[in-house]
Amino acid sequence: MTPLFLSLPPLLSLVLDAAFRSLVLTAVVAGLLGALRVRTPQVAMAAWGAVLLSGLAMPLLVHLAPAGSLALPPGLYRAYRLWTSDGAGDDPAAAAVLRSLMPAVPVVAPRPSWGFVALIIYAAGTAGLLLRLGMGLLLSWRLARAATPVLADWTAGHDVRISPALTVPVSVGGRILLPPAATGWDAACRRAVLAHEASHIGRGDFYTLLLASLYRALFWFSPAAWWLNNRLADLAEASSDAAALATMEDRLSYAQILLDLAGAGRTTPLAAAGVAMARPSTVTRRVDRILAGRLPLAMVSPRRALAMAATVLPLALAAAGASADGRVGDTPDQIAARRAEQALPRTAIAMAPPAYDKFTGYYDLPFSPDRPLKVYRDGDRLMAGVIGQPAMEVLPESSHKFFAKGLPVQGDFIFDVQGRVAGLVLHQDGYLMPARRLDRRVGEALEEALRRHVAANLPQPGSEAALRTHIIQVQAGHIDPATISGAKADAITRMLPQTQPELSALGPIEQVEFRGVGPDGMDVYWVTHAKGRREWRIALDDSGKITAMWFKPIP
Repeated sequence: MTPLFLSLPPLLSLVLDAAFRSLVLTAVVAGLLGALRVRTPQVAMAAWGAVLLSGLAMPLLVHLAPAGSLALPPGLYRAYRLWTSDGAGDDPAAAAVLRSLMPAVPVVAPRPSWGFVALIIYAAGTAGLLLRLGMGLLLSWRLARAATPVLADWTAGHDVRISPALTVPVSVGGRILLPPAATGWDAACRRAVLAHEASHIGRGDFYTLLLASLYRALFWFSPAAWWLNNRLADLAEASSDAAALATMEDRLSYAQILLDLAGAGRTTPLAAAGVAMARPSTVTRRVDRILAGRLPLAMVSPRRALAMAATVLPLALAAAGASADGRVGDTPDQIAARRAEQALPRTAIAMAPPAYDKFTGYYDLPFSPDRPLKVYRDGDRLMAGVIGQPAMEVLPESSHKFFAKGLPVQGDFIFDVQGRVAGLVLHQDGYLMPARRLDRRVGEALEEALRRHVAANLPQPGSEAALRTHIIQVQAGHIDPATISGAKADAITRMLPQTQPELSALGPIEQVEFRGVGPDGMDVYWVTHAKGRREWRIALDDSGKITAMWFKPIP
């Protein structure tokens, strides 16, 4: 089955990504509330209100959260790729990883842009829900404005108004709107209704549910958006029911009031933008909960509710920073199995040299952000190599997968829905490393920048300090992964049993001498120890992490 979300427009890709992360957050918070046995509606509502705000802010949180703060299990990781891959557009790496994780998927042939169709469907659904929400707000505002104020003592200072368009009490903003029948209610009924609606107003439920409706309109395709909207509405009613029960002598009397109000007739559609007291669709469940005694009556302090809401923030940041690189969810056995498969002998197929042309270009490697892989044609051969390093010939294993001669390395090219090469997955050392295709002008500019860097022959800022720190860590037998970029951390850590004894035997560092910039752009250092010397080559990314490094003895 071909993935549905190849070549998605940037806006839709952003929305899908945010929706998926919010879905993960919703599941995590639901598990947390269940584990903590949270039964108080006010506390639960504070938590789900924080989830709502996090969901609306998720596109921004993605840029603020530390990457990799949440590791997705393999199945969920595959689902994430299915939701967010957009092979031809902004991040073809996502489609490439999905392609290599699902090798049965054939190369996509040219066909109509489903991404554009999906965008139209999304826009139509969102526009319809936003229009409905806007009309409800406008009509509710008119309804509240046209209602007649009640100046009687029993209003207890609340802004209470009578509207002939209503059959049940509704709160709109800070106003309590009552049906004309309210003038005939007894004192107990009025107290219960006012307590219920005043509770809604005090918590700002109208605005919370308004945001929930906005969230549902923006992410209508996500089941979490609909569930969260209903959950918040249910908790808002439960919290207000608890407030109303505090004014009643018994639960049965309040349950009867709810049933009487619900049986008075359906409220107008205008109340959809307000908080109605007794919706027929939910009143039975509420009455059962009240009569069964499952509704806690104790009011909680705002501090406790705020503490629960604050608990959601780190979870939201974790969901926003969920890692989605090719290493997420990999186990040592999976890595070993891939490494063994990558080491198997390969057999080249016949391919006409002109067919190589569609693969040529620059590809952005995750472990070498400023040193892309350059694929080019040299006569009848297809060559590949990181800029600044010697290139090697690659041979076709299939119509889209190539392998290096003499090395356990393969490259699997991914095509977009127009049949153009959008990126590749590098199969190396047991990992699947996605590389999006760069604009040729960007690749050429990086190549020119490398040439100028080599010509300037100046070390990267911080490279000597990073090298000293790394050598000390190796000698101590522990490497901080935060100092290494991408998959290099695993590769370097695996080499520790071999490198640690060798470097430890050299003793402490006595001198570090910069020797120039190599043709590959790496800084070359000679490091003198008490018992020997080594030549090191090191490169850093913009954040100061090591992206490449190796050493050898100095004759």
